[in-house]
Amino acid sequence: MQHILVTNFNENLLKSIRGKALVIRTSDLFSFRNIAHVVNEHNKLHCIQAIVKGNLTEIPVSEDWRDIPINLYVPSFGDIRTFIEKSGLWRNLSVRIFLSSSNPENFTHLQMIASLGIDCGIWFDKGTTDWQSASDLLHYAIYGKVPHGSIEPFVYLVDHYHPTEYTDFSSVYFNNPTRYLHMDSQENLALTAEKLVAGDFIGTLDELDIITEKPGYQSALIAWQDIFMANEACSSCPAWRVCLGKFSATLDENPGCADFLNDVMEAAEFVQSKSGERRVKQLCQL
Repeated sequence: MQHILVTNFNENLLKSIRGKALVIRTSDLFSFRNIAHVVNEHNKLHCIQAIVKGNLTEIPVSEDWRDIPINLYVPSFGDIRTFIEKSGLWRNLSVRIFLSSSNPENFTHLQMIASLGIDCGIWFDKGTTDWQSASDLLHYAIYGKVPHGSIEPFVYLVDHYHPTEYTDFSSVYFNNPTRYLHMDSQENLALTAEKLVAGDFIGTLDELDIITEKPGYQSALIAWQDIFMANEACSSCPAWRVCLGKFSATLDENPGCADFLNDVMEAAEFVQSKSGERRVKQLCQL
């Protein structure tokens, strides 16, 4: 499977690329239609990853976004009445709304968003996460019997969970190097968004077809083993295989992730024990 490239919107760069699947990062809410047009001219738009400031209800949501796959990252929610008034429009768009995990109120707002039939998710930023609220949202997302929009990363974790293998939910955020690679304006490739910012490159676009053969690529896929070598707390956590140490750096300041992730595994096992198949709306074009 060919990697999907994640890059900022750069019209000149995109016009020189052919036949790739792309995730375009932007903070310009008025550029979505132009991005879709430019990308789809010679490539395939997988999704727009829009990271913006302010409140969700201040965003000028538009009919012009229709049929464009968008993941929208917003720090906070805003005014409930304003959102409900526009909920019909949100529901008809191919948008998933991500709210920051560092704002405790966002977990309640995500339940409300999902209850309106709108797809949404938690965005685990660098702030403190209320793990009990995250677990409550998980229970609503997986065990709730009333129809509602899907909530990530729970849908991904449940759909991809295997009791004897690892499940890396970084794909939800386009940050899993087994499927996504990040590219700068000079066509340098990095394994994750963080490595791109740090200038830690693994190759260039010209080397995309052989990128998996590079030693740096293979070693990155097993980097999680370093935590076991260091004998850190995460190495003895039963929920390791659905986390891979994602929260190890903040464990001292923000404990409790283990209980939350154990709840995730129990939910995944519960869903797999059911005979019916779950249908999930695809928000990214493949």
